[in-house]
Amino acid sequence: MPLQTSGTISLNDIHVEAGGSSGSQASLNDADIRALIGKSSGAQMGFSEWYGASANWTATVTIGILSAGKLNVYGYNAGTYGSISDTTINSFGNRTINSVFWNGSSAGVTIPGAPNSGWTRFIIHSTSFYRTQATHFNSSTGMWLWSTTTNPFAAISGTRTVQMII
Repeated sequence: MPLQTSGTISLNDIHVEAGGSSGSQASLNDADIRALIGKSSGAQMGFSEWYGASANWTATVTIGILSAGKLNVYGYNAGTYGSISDTTINSFGNRTINSVFWNGSSAGVTIPGAPNSGWTRFIIHSTSFYRTQATHFNSSTGMWLWSTTTNPFAAISGTRTVQMII
């Protein structure tokens, strides 16, 4: 759940949002805490910068379609079909998401340069896909595939929310 947008914010609040245990030792310069707001090590920071920060990434996909012979691919692919409201996943090393799709037999996500770690699940509309249950292609490709004949977008047009749970 994102941090509050006003009022008092504590280092403990920030640490818990970043995935730490309440009451355990933390500093603003910890990598997981800096990642919430995309800061580099040693950068100057103020507590107000964490208002509304979230370890999770959420975006809206406008579902596009790619017709390739008998195969239709639905969702988003950078520069090819569909669109997405936010391509940068700040809390995941500022990675750029290149696609979120369903092709009739599998759903997939591509985040080039992303390791097979650092997140637990990807949600398309209301369907959760767990990283540990995916077929993962190498980190340079950064593609995860899940077998599913059910359209996770539950539509072939319109908009749907997608989310990465860090």
